Amino acid sequence: MLKTQKIIAAAACVTLALSALALASCGGHTHSFSETWEKDATHHWHVCECTEKDAYAPHEFGEWVIETEATETATGSQNRTCATCGFAQTEVIPIKEHKHTYASEYSYNDSEHWRVSTCGHDVEKNRGKHAISGGACSICGYVDVATLYTFTETTADDGTAGYEIAVKQAALSKETLTIPETYRGKSVVAIAEQGLANTAIKTIALPASIRSLGDYAFWKSAIEEITIPDTVKVLGTGVFYECEQLNKVELGSGVETLPTYLFSNTPSLKTVTVPDGVKTIAKSAFYLSSLISVTLPDSVTTLQENAFQQSADLETVVLGKGITKIPVQCFYKCVKLKPFSFENITSIGHHAFCKCTAFEAEVPATVTIGEKAFQESGIKSVVWNKSSTSTDEFMNCTELISVEFTDNVTSIADAAFKDCTALKTIKIGKAVKTISDKAFIGCTARETITISQENTNFSVVNNTLLARQGLILKLANAAGEIPSTVSTIAAYAFYGHKTLETLVLPANVKHVQTYAFYGCEKLKSVTLMPDSEKGSTCVDSHAFENCRALTTVVVPDKIAGLGKSVFKGCTALQSVRFEYAASWNVYRNNETGTAPLISVDVTDPARNAEYFTGTYADYQWKNSARS
Repeated sequence: MLKTQKIIAAAACVTLALSALALASCGGHTHSFSETWEKDATHHWHVCECTEKDAYAPHEFGEWVIETEATETATGSQNRTCATCGFAQTEVIPIKEHKHTYASEYSYNDSEHWRVSTCGHDVEKNRGKHAISGGACSICGYVDVATLYTFTETTADDGTAGYEIAVKQAALSKETLTIPETYRGKSVVAIAEQGLANTAIKTIALPASIRSLGDYAFWKSAIEEITIPDTVKVLGTGVFYECEQLNKVELGSGVETLPTYLFSNTPSLKTVTVPDGVKTIAKSAFYLSSLISVTLPDSVTTLQENAFQQSADLETVVLGKGITKIPVQCFYKCVKLKPFSFENITSIGHHAFCKCTAFEAEVPATVTIGEKAFQESGIKSVVWNKSSTSTDEFMNCTELISVEFTDNVTSIADAAFKDCTALKTIKIGKAVKTISDKAFIGCTARETITISQENTNFSVVNNTLLARQGLILKLANAAGEIPSTVSTIAAYAFYGHKTLETLVLPANVKHVQTYAFYGCEKLKSVTLMPDSEKGSTCVDSHAFENCRALTTVVVPDKIAGLGKSVFKGCTALQSVRFEYAASWNVYRNNETGTAPLISVDVTDPARNAEYFTGTYADYQWKNSARS
């Protein structure tokens, strides 16, 4: 810049000198220069009316300023301005040279790979031969299917000719696989039996050519997610059996049957959407699954046995309108299962809800109930409509509050309601002929027992169930009352009674059967019946066993025999007083036809208590003088 200033200064001196000469030559004319700049493409100046120029100098341009960017198809423009005179210079910017762009992913064929242009030009780069390692190209990812799979010619169920595929050793450790759609000009239509079993595969892409998945196709594989194409019509047995990482499955619309063991032992699979169009849930399809919820569409018409057995996390089930029967052991031991509607259900198979402890349902009379269908379940109310119950039918249904036996019922079996500790209400129809002594064993909460007036076999007095025209007390009421007609206390009649403290058996009672007062937790004092039948063992085995609060017992004069273990486990027993204390013998294992083990002195009540709870606890007692 300094050099430029010097040049301008020198030019100015020359101009002044010339002006002086001009002035001199003009006879002393004084120039008057215009304040407006005159300019051309390279210089600017001031001019006098005599045409003389002043301050003539080259332009002082600034930086170029772009007006329009050049592109690959059009020129641009730019300009710059002289800082002294304001002269503007414009220049064309040439069209840009084209730079090709290329895809980040490789394209490939069976032998080579390359990257195609993305700029619309027919060019490429990085073409080269595959670098195959472990069945795949390390550069482009091309899979050499012949190294990964075996191909077996087959014909699909719909008649499509093609190949059935299974992995080779080279593919076992791969976490991601893509099944080819074709091979040698034919479609890949099936996954072979155990075709992908025991592989490390986590995700897989199944082509639309696949028609079926063979038995145990993914058994014990590491598969985590899978989408079944709509083209798949057939799923084999146990396709995903023991796939412990499987957590997401999308079933296609072509599947009509969910086969046996399909999702058995899949601890990570929490929910499955069953598509509309599925008709059958086969045997054990979800056995030991970890489903939390499932909705079955109206298209499902058949549930087979054990379908959801021991799915311990299953809470919510929605049944479609097409399901009318719940089969054998369908929900066995689904311990978290919540109740659902039986609106369309006509029958429930045996053990269907057994051990479903959270299933607090009420079963209507219109539903036929199979043997032990609700054993150890959370059922609250049931109307029993079959002719008879089975043994242990509702055993351990600790939430059961009420049960009604319709007029179709003729018998209530052994231990049918054993340990239904919440059972309060029992309603018995007219046709019941037999009730097992142990039918309601452990039902200690019972409050109300009613019976049809047309029933000629049983009667109820103050909620006490009686049999044989009132001669036998079958079930005691809450107060422990014994009606005056009673001659026999039936086995288990007072079993586990909660309130009875003092028992004085009346003269009309002749016989106390096995376990009649077993485990009466508050019973403290017992006086046995005064007029027992001569020669009989009138108090049977275990009759008062495990009455742990019992302290005193009185054995009246006429009592001839006491059964085995009659006071065993009565740990508080202090006194057993015999009103007739002569000729008492003890026998091993009820062997009354053989010689006695020993004759026992029973004059000391405290010592007798020790005999009954210790030395001779397991023996029968008999008085020969009263025989």
